[in-house]
Amino acid sequence: MMWAWNGIAYHLVFFNTINPAAPLFAALFVSQAVFFAISAVTAKGLRFETGLNFRSISGFAVIVYAMLIYPVLGTLAGHGLMTGPMFGVAPCPTTIFTVGLLLLARGGLAMRLAIIPLLWSLIGFSAALQLAIPEDFGLGLAGLVLALVWRRALIDWWVRQGCCQLRRAERHTKSMISLVVLMSRLNRHRFRLAQRFRRDGPLVLIADVMGAWPARKPSTPAAGMVGP
Repeated sequence: MMWAWNGIAYHLVFFNTINPAAPLFAALFVSQAVFFAISAVTAKGLRFETGLNFRSISGFAVIVYAMLIYPVLGTLAGHGLMTGPMFGVAPCPTTIFTVGLLLLARGGLAMRLAIIPLLWSLIGFSAALQLAIPEDFGLGLAGLVLALVWRRALIDWWVRQGCCQLRRAERHTKSMISLVVLMSRLNRHRFRLAQRFRRDGPLVLIADVMGAWPARKPSTPAAGMVGP
């Protein structure tokens, strides 16, 4: 909802008068809002995990920065507490908060949801450098942390996929080896039968094959059925 508000109210209505790229930014933010809505409905491949690790600690730190530290820095920079950009109604603090949530998220869907926030982190940080907005400097740092975390997650995913492919290839190789061994045994057996056929003739070969079958025991008549 916050991403849709920033796309329509901030970029398309307010920012459109001073920046010709505002419609493009509005499309990005509205698209991200749609992606979040779809992920909320499906919720497959998306989960949140916390623990005493760099990823979780960074996620909570970024969230605290967006909600508490960001307005304090804005006030100290002279932007005012209620007149400066605020979380939920301005793109940069909203993106910082989103980055914090994505650092706590797990799954391939979370990786796809991070594309637009990462892109806006680069755009917003460059604008913060040009306009000297110190509270938005945290946007670049948050985007950098998210990029590093997802880079490692992407590498781990590629490694897992590679291991799965190796295991499949190993199973297929074992199956092919078993098939080759079976075909080799059948060929040796067929070669031996052909040699015996040429040497002893078909009748002897058939007699040997029939003799290999276990002899059937004669059936014994049931009690009371034996004749005098």
